[in-house]
Amino acid sequence: MNILHISSHYGGGVGTVIRGWVDSDKNNNHVLTYLNDIPENKNNYSRLFDVKMIPDYDFVLCHVWNHPAMFKFLTVKEIPSCRLLGWSHMSGLHPPYLLFDKLINFFDAFYYTSPISNACGIEREYIWSSCDIEPFLKIKKKKHKGFNIGYIGTVDFCKMYPGFINICEKIDIPDVKFIVVGEGSDLDNLKGQVKSRGLSNKFQFTGLVKDIKPYLEKFDMFLYPLTRTHFGTCEQSLGEAMAAGLPCVTLDNPAESFILSENNIAGFVRRNEKEIIATIKIIYNNINTLTMRQLTSNIRRRAQVLYSVETTAKQWNNVFDKFYSLNKKIRLWEQ
Repeated sequence: MNILHISSHYGGGVGTVIRGWVDSDKNNNHVLTYLNDIPENKNNYSRLFDVKMIPDYDFVLCHVWNHPAMFKFLTVKEIPSCRLLGWSHMSGLHPPYLLFDKLINFFDAFYYTSPISNACGIEREYIWSSCDIEPFLKIKKKKHKGFNIGYIGTVDFCKMYPGFINICEKIDIPDVKFIVVGEGSDLDNLKGQVKSRGLSNKFQFTGLVKDIKPYLEKFDMFLYPLTRTHFGTCEQSLGEAMAAGLPCVTLDNPAESFILSENNIAGFVRRNEKEIIATIKIIYNNINTLTMRQLTSNIRRRAQVLYSVETTAKQWNNVFDKFYSLNKKIRLWEQ
């Protein structure tokens, strides 16, 4: 089938997921389009959206999160006749990243990326969004000096836990090194906190990197505390760290709890800063024990089960088969 993808952009985890699915799917023809006509969105795998494209496709799939470009597309003008599907890449649990009936019912079918979104009060099926974790399952730990604690992801307090430096400052481990991989609006803020507290010799800020695997190879553990009201669901950075076999420590937010706490075998989900700090000390003292090696094995197995791009593609193929018999229709938000 011919699938037209519409997204505000293809950056971050969403872009990684969509490209992984499209590259692995040999059954359908996918065309990726973006709504935001800015230089940083231009690339060699997607094109600027044009509404005239819609009639040529069997399905139009909108990748939904709280971005004004997507809501402008959905609400401002009439959408030509099509089979319209939605896939929510936000949890919908906290303002302003909310899910609501009119949005969900605007589509022929609307899917969440995680079951945690059902807590918003509107129950829907979910299709887990997954990057291709196979390269990360092959990662082997490289020898290095000291004890490396890594974070990979958005450096913005709308996602990252604002007390991140508070946690790091209280971790009393010899030769500890904190490696922060990523960029965001609070990167300078974070650097300023580190400098003002005299912690510069313990930190490395890499900014945005093209390949995170060399960093995962030298991490001893993955510290991924996120703000209590973050919008995320499937947390691709966490999945990649799990696939690399790293002990992962998070706060007990809904998304991280679902990812790591299934059967209580895959990681360390903690209630507060104090518990995180104590857990990191335990990991440090037991990093080479049989128990920790068993945990590493469990983490990798959980990643293989949860983050499967083949499963994502299969589930979407079932959706396409299910709704192909629907007649296409025109849509207007205000009617």
